[in-house]
Amino acid sequence: GAGGTGKTTTAKWIAENLSIPFLPSASRVVYEEQSLTEDLVNTWDADKKWELQRNIFDKKIEQDDTTGSFVADRTLLDHWAYCLMYCALDLDKKTFSTMENTVRKHMLSTYTNILYFPWGYWEGESDGVRQDNPAWQSAIDAILVGYCIRWRLPVVEVPQTKGPEIRHEFIKNNLLGVKGMED
Repeated sequence: GAGGTGKTTTAKWIAENLSIPFLPSASRVVYEEQSLTEDLVNTWDADKKWELQRNIFDKKIEQDDTTGSFVADRTLLDHWAYCLMYCALDLDKKTFSTMENTVRKHMLSTYTNILYFPWGYWEGESDGVRQDNPAWQSAIDAILVGYCIRWRLPVVEVPQTKGPEIRHEFIKNNLLGVKGMED
């Protein structure tokens, strides 16, 4: 899901309850490593933005491939949506096709339970990393939903609620049989 939808809070809760590693958003890791902010990145030219997005993309694949079972704050598809938002107009057809195919294959081979957090209920807080513009958030959400439908990914939509407790209960009820989630 887009930023500010409750993914991180829920992912950390799931990882803790299953006693498996939590993988933070690769973009947050890269932004912190390079001391970046959204405001700074928005001043960059297309080539520099693509280099950053490619770095984030590669970091996410590395995270996923070096961990057995895990709970991720974001999937590779999330990162691909951001790549498209930043760089779509500057990607040549071959690069786009190669990257899209990489994402599709990775999504289908890496993730067994994908939780989708719809955008629009909570107002995301500005943190200098996440984009909090409603049009941006809606566009990210549309990209994610479109690919999930197109690729028939195994997605469970998490209901929009005011607090995490109801979401956690929903996840427990929809992941029955997963060790550690019974209570």
